[in-house]
Amino acid sequence: MTKSDSSCEETTDDDNDLLLVHKCIDIIEWNNSLRTVYRQARRTRSLCWFNNICNNRENAEFKRHFRITKITFEWLCTEIAPILLQRNNSRGAPRLPIKHKVSLTLWFLATGQSYRTLGQLCALEESTICYVIRSVLQAIK
Repeated sequence: MTKSDSSCEETTDDDNDLLLVHKCIDIIEWNNSLRTVYRQARRTRSLCWFNNICNNRENAEFKRHFRITKITFEWLCTEIAPILLQRNNSRGAPRLPIKHKVSLTLWFLATGQSYRTLGQLCALEESTICYVIRSVLQAIK
């Protein structure tokens, strides 16, 4: 009787351990799903900034914000696009379109705002802002 009792206790302990592992996995998956939803919301906000500032502005207002005309902006994007696409090997950074990267860099150069302010404005992390600005400036150089 003691052997069967001890095997029953071992099974219960194993079941408890397995249940604990499953709960931990559920918590990790739940956190990852929250992180994904948060990232999607930030990317949507980033697109909103780009559409409101870059796409919906008249040429004079666009020039006031970015210090170049829309035609020059389009030319710059097409000129440096091959270089940026060639260097686009970042693993964790969100894949931003070329126009977003160029507009973000031009906004930084025109206004002199900090990475933190740009991050809040564009809904991107400071490290992403830094990476984008560096890559665009190197492509222009």
